[in-house]
Amino acid sequence: MHILGVTSCPDGLSGIYNLSIDAINYMEGDSAQRRVVIYTLTDVFYMPGSIKFWQTALNNSGYAFADIDRSTLINAANVRLLDSDKKEAYFDYEVKKQSQKCGIAWHKYKAHELFIKTFNPDVVVI
Repeated sequence: MHILGVTSCPDGLSGIYNLSIDAINYMEGDSAQRRVVIYTLTDVFYMPGSIKFWQTALNNSGYAFADIDRSTLINAANVRLLDSDKKEAYFDYEVKKQSQKCGIAWHKYKAHELFIKTFNPDVVVI
């Protein structure tokens, strides 16, 4: 299990926490602040660097993070459901109003569906 050093507040005042990479659902790049915003099922964390740097580092460490749009990476292992009509990925098997989701760029959807299914054969496509 790999971990990342993250902070729970954007300015770093909360100190550094260890976060398991397996807990990350998706990450968004915040280029204006030169940081990455990390989303788990329950929390939001922050880490310095660019989204491209972290995609390269994570994927070269054996993880499967796909760039579903210009500034968002999704952890293929944590996707539970893909909505092929809306082009969205969910991290629950049942879609609810409060379900965490990520939109996938329409022109990249088929390639990302194949990528996610390759690393996560249990994903459900509706």
